[in-house]
Amino acid sequence: MTPPANAELPPTEPGRETKPLNVILFGSYDSSLRPRVAVLGEGLAETSKVTQINSPLGMSTADMISAATSLTGAASLLLAITRAWISLWRMSRKHRTHADLIVVGYMGHFDVHLARALWPNSRIALDHLVGLADTARDRGLATGLKYRALGCLDQAALSRADIVIVDTAEQLGELNASIQERAVVVPVGATRNWFEQGPAMPPPPIRVCFVGLYTPLHGAVTIGKAIALLADDDRFQFTMVGSGQDRAVTEIAAGASEYVSWIDWLPAEELPALVATQHVCLGIFGTTPKAQRVVPTKVYQGLAAGNLVITSDTRPQRRALGESARFIPAGDEVALASELRRVADQFAASANESWTLADGREDLFAPGKVVAPLCAKRVSMTDTRSLAPGPALSPSAWLRFDLFRAHLEELSRSRILEIGSGRGAVAARLVAAGHSYTGVEFSAQASQATTALLDSVPGGSFTMVSSLSELNACQRFDALCAFEVLEHIENDLSALTDWVSRLEPGGLVLLSVPAWPDRFSAADIEVGHFRRYEPAGLAALAREAGLVEIEVRLYGYPLGDLLDRVRGSIAIRTQKSRRTAPNPTLEERSKGSGTWLQPPSSANSVIRLATYPFRQIQRHFPERGAGLILVATAPLTE
Repeated sequence: MTPPANAELPPTEPGRETKPLNVILFGSYDSSLRPRVAVLGEGLAETSKVTQINSPLGMSTADMISAATSLTGAASLLLAITRAWISLWRMSRKHRTHADLIVVGYMGHFDVHLARALWPNSRIALDHLVGLADTARDRGLATGLKYRALGCLDQAALSRADIVIVDTAEQLGELNASIQERAVVVPVGATRNWFEQGPAMPPPPIRVCFVGLYTPLHGAVTIGKAIALLADDDRFQFTMVGSGQDRAVTEIAAGASEYVSWIDWLPAEELPALVATQHVCLGIFGTTPKAQRVVPTKVYQGLAAGNLVITSDTRPQRRALGESARFIPAGDEVALASELRRVADQFAASANESWTLADGREDLFAPGKVVAPLCAKRVSMTDTRSLAPGPALSPSAWLRFDLFRAHLEELSRSRILEIGSGRGAVAARLVAAGHSYTGVEFSAQASQATTALLDSVPGGSFTMVSSLSELNACQRFDALCAFEVLEHIENDLSALTDWVSRLEPGGLVLLSVPAWPDRFSAADIEVGHFRRYEPAGLAALAREAGLVEIEVRLYGYPLGDLLDRVRGSIAIRTQKSRRTAPNPTLEERSKGSGTWLQPPSSANSVIRLATYPFRQIQRHFPERGAGLILVATAPLTE
């Protein structure tokens, strides 16, 4: 059974040598509607300390998809989410300390954003058992713009998770390559109460059950047609439990058979006992693309309750269930009716026919077994610290930092060299995350501001110098950062080559520069730029400096382009206002660039929130923008 909301589940194996994970099961899920969440909770509790923070949204999957595809429905959904989030926020206040893992139950497409805000320094796993867009397409509920909008919601949710949980290799294959690297396959399984049921009374009749939604995925109409084909066979008694869009069509397809009972639904706690009285559990028989990629909850539950399972012959089901189930072609009512007759004939031929699985079935589908890949995935990952909180970044800095951030957060405690610390906004984040930081800043004013800021970070390890030459020639670093620096240096190749020489083999390089030489403006003059860069030119420069695995992309569209124009206008007015005064030298302008048009340190949350939609938009336009970012590595051999 699922623990009550906000309840703690103590580890069931306190004697294990490995330290138990501190896990929070979080979200607006309803485990009575979505038992997968309860399986994860029980499985994790076998080796970890699990706290459940749950406020059910009160909406089914169909309700959520329908609401998300209409204006009035979206308003109702937003209200329901707001209520649930207020409750979740209140319950989470006692558990804001670091957790090893936050598991967001499905459908957690919205909840994962709240989880990320509440636990910025914890690893977050999103149970992506079903996608909004995929489910809407499977049920014929959304096409065109609505389908694409749901797809955007899916991608936004996936981008917030450190671990993405899917249930089959086929579902894994549907994810983008970058997300697959963070994903893990965790079979659905069944909760313990399904394994605790006693054996069914032997036939006759042979009791056959279907428990689930009447949707195209489940192929309930195929079951109805098979019932009709068996209408004169009194060896069977069918129990059909559930509701959905195809319910009426399924009843019509079943005809007037007297050997079938229709039950709208049963409370979750009553389902195991009902299924355990059956002999055969029917799986899914749909022919939709999604039906070819999933293994439904009901087949695991049926096997756990001792049923013989008959389901469609798909690759994921055959892989997961093996010899524990019988398989027929999807959407084939004749094959289903024939298989059921074969079952009845086999029973008639042997009075000792067994209706339970062989010993060891719990090892295959029990909670502790199915969550093992998730636990292994988390243990293999280093702890993380969010770099979002900290001193204010300018809007432009937030745009580029959003694309660099994941690379920095994935670093274990490292020796990081930053060229051009500015006022220390990035430096403070790196030092607070536990990295050993060395900053090179040739503006005395900016260096003093950064030093004062870093001094305020408890336990921080940092060094500030005004030139690389002040460092030991043998000193090497694991990562190099230089944001908006290279364009200030006349001989950029010589400088970049020197920087790269300070890296350990395979060290990470993160750079940003302004893009497009034809956009060189008064703003570039005002801050002491020598140039702006073409994407191909920056990549060629990096190769010449000895870097490998080079990735270059544009960033900032469309906000960065607008900010570029605004800075240009301000620079023109600034330059006109000092016509009678001596113009600053190039060196003076370059030294002042780190403080020009910078926001107050306390404004970070406001700027972060204001730039959020633009940071999401820019990810879809890697070939447009006013700035360039480069990610590369130093060669593995010197």
